Amino acid sequence: MVASLLLLSCSEPVAVPRVSLDVGPLDGLATGAWLEVQTEPPTGFTLTCVSDGDAWQAERAAAPSVEVRWAGLVAGATYDCVAEAGEGRAFATLALPPLPSGLPVPVVTGDTTGYTLFNAVMPGQPARLLVIDPDGRVRWLHEPEGDPNIGLEASFVEETSRGPMFLVGGGEGYPPRLIDVEGQVQWSAPPAGAGGGAWHHDTTFVPGFVPGTAEQVVGMSRETNTAGGRSFEGFRLDAFLAWSGQRTWTWSSQEAVDRGQLPPATNDPDAYHANAVSWQPDDPEGASYVLSLKRLHQLVRLDPATGDVTWRLGVGGDFALSEADGTPATDDRWFYGQHGPKMIPRGSSGVWDLWVHDNGFDRPEPAVPASRVVHLEVDVPARTARILWEWTEPGWYEPVFGDVDVLDDGHLLVTKGHCPQCGEAAAQVTSYVELDPEAAEVTWRADQPDPDVSGYRADRIAPCALFPENLTHCP
Repeated sequence: MVASLLLLSCSEPVAVPRVSLDVGPLDGLATGAWLEVQTEPPTGFTLTCVSDGDAWQAERAAAPSVEVRWAGLVAGATYDCVAEAGEGRAFATLALPPLPSGLPVPVVTGDTTGYTLFNAVMPGQPARLLVIDPDGRVRWLHEPEGDPNIGLEASFVEETSRGPMFLVGGGEGYPPRLIDVEGQVQWSAPPAGAGGGAWHHDTTFVPGFVPGTAEQVVGMSRETNTAGGRSFEGFRLDAFLAWSGQRTWTWSSQEAVDRGQLPPATNDPDAYHANAVSWQPDDPEGASYVLSLKRLHQLVRLDPATGDVTWRLGVGGDFALSEADGTPATDDRWFYGQHGPKMIPRGSSGVWDLWVHDNGFDRPEPAVPASRVVHLEVDVPARTARILWEWTEPGWYEPVFGDVDVLDDGHLLVTKGHCPQCGEAAAQVTSYVELDPEAAEVTWRADQPDPDVSGYRADRIAPCALFPENLTHCP
């Protein structure tokens, strides 16, 4: 007799997680939303929201309840959202409020890949900061408290100990601030230094300025200087530890006047009109600042260790200017009333590539008033500067505002800043132009349609650095 044994295997059916999804707009941010996903039992999930031409996706680990917050959605759009955890699903519709009426949004043509951050001011409206995507859709909107003036500027700091931040400052009397992507102020500088001045024009983020420390913010403020019994407007720099506000370093243009390194004012009470400060950690001569002094038509190097101005580049400075072929250039070929200089060292040779937004303000006659972007090769040891390239457009002359940035792909982002509040010609408008300098071609531009809109400076942001869960621009 043969015995046989039949083995049967039994298993419990896999439970489908119960999933719920709640959504709503973020208070104070027209492009922001919160989305709360609950799973029972706690399960990892994927959350996807799709609108016309825009898609977002987040993946999160298992937890009973998780809140996802997105700050770069399209205002006024309706998103269809689904949360998926295993076989469980939950659906919701997210409707965002529209943008404020009359918001100054530029008209975009051409192609690019990044987001663009800029300020915009219209008569009777608050100062605003906007981020637009490559198609011109507003992805972030912030109204700084205190209604700072038209000179407000902002840049994007991708990495801080508290996440990505916008560094905002430059508006008259507006302390430098670090603002998160949801528009919340995370840090604000103390009042400006002695001398009765106010914060103005520029601020910069400086990691590792003092050995053993990091994350510092340097701001520029006004300060009264004196020489020969005369008083005039100078400027001051202050460095603060971000988050604590501890002042770590300060410098005044009075020091340079006293040392004979900056000329004292004669007939101009605003002799320098400092409008930019940039940190140069890779300077072959040692970490330094490069300052833009508009009224002198000069860039100067400041050694923070000694407080010395070690060289002056521009009209009446320490450098000889030549054309691209090496022939001497006339003084009218220098930059005049410049903004937004960008100096990039070529290794340790002491030779720099310099890009300048040359406003052309006070360019001597018989030159016709005109603005341009100019690229110079600056040989610091030899004290020479050579014009390599320049670009302009017909009729472009903006004496007050402007900026130029060098992008990662070698293109340039040029802010043709317009200031109607300063009495500039109504025929001009604020424009943000991306250039391919090798081809001398405009590849993308954003033009404000209304000449009453002022714009000072702009910053280009990599999409994945700002909104990494946006599938449309960060696939």
